[in-house]
Amino acid sequence: MDIKPIDETDLYVLFKEYEDVFLFEKDSNRELWRTSIYGEATCGLIGLSNEWLIAGGEKIILWKNEKLTELEDEDLKWTHSMRQTGENEVEILTDPWSDHSAIWKFNIITESKLKIRDFNEYIGKVYTENVIW
Repeated sequence: MDIKPIDETDLYVLFKEYEDVFLFEKDSNRELWRTSIYGEATCGLIGLSNEWLIAGGEKIILWKNEKLTELEDEDLKWTHSMRQTGENEVEILTDPWSDHSAIWKFNIITESKLKIRDFNEYIGKVYTENVIW
């Protein structure tokens, strides 16, 4: 299989391998956990303080306090991209080619979301990996 890093810090590497997502700890040279996302993970971030991570695709995978949670939220389904905007906040872009595409603010600690705006710029356009948002 083809293993690809999604994000990396000084302590961890978040990998994807087809529909599997897993966290690797560098110091101990071991895999901490592994889970699956239907259709493959499209993106993920390890928090700057190494205290949490989030990965997305068909659903959201959240790891914090050394606990793994899978969030199946219709609004955040088919995540395309993420970016960290605060110590415990990320922005999530859902499928840019969907009629329901939007940019969401997501708080890692509270697991709350707030819709920033609809994102219609790519509807009807050809697929590209690099979506400008």
